[in-house]
Amino acid sequence: MGCGLIKGEIKMTFYAGLTYLTSQTGGQTSSKNYQQPSHYISATQSGWDILIPNSVYIPTFINSNNSVLPSAITSYSGDYSNYVIVNNSSNNWALTLPLGVGGGTTAWRTGTFQITIKKTGSGTLTIQTPADTAGTRVRGINTTSNKSYTLSSSSAQSITLLYTAGYSDTGSSDSTAEIWHIL
Repeated sequence: MGCGLIKGEIKMTFYAGLTYLTSQTGGQTSSKNYQQPSHYISATQSGWDILIPNSVYIPTFINSNNSVLPSAITSYSGDYSNYVIVNNSSNNWALTLPLGVGGGTTAWRTGTFQITIKKTGSGTLTIQTPADTAGTRVRGINTTSNKSYTLSSSSAQSITLLYTAGYSDTGSSDSTAEIWHIL
């Protein structure tokens, strides 16, 4: 905003800017982090597009021990379906993370994916990686040598993990590494 004084009057000039994110072609239309969110405003030369849907997306609920999170893109089809809620009560449960691009699946569009997991109960929840694939993939949490991570608080607790493939824990190129980083 600029201000100037002209013969006893205040002259004000307003500057406005618009920043918006566009969805790139080739992006998945069903997974969060790959496209614009379901609530968005876009501006083009021909006008404005405002979309606020009336649908509600439901997180993935886990209600049993030794569950394995699915790898298919269609299993994460909504803005909040990459949020996982584990209802373990006072039970000590284990949950296996999904196979990524290095697991022989076409689960993810690229080598990254983010999941937030919340346990609702007072029991522990051990989050573990799928087994290594000999000579092809070495999996882990934070490093390839750490195969599990335990949420052990006596109350509800959450964790967010970011999956990367083809990189070591320091970010250097490693074609066999498949790591879930705790954020």
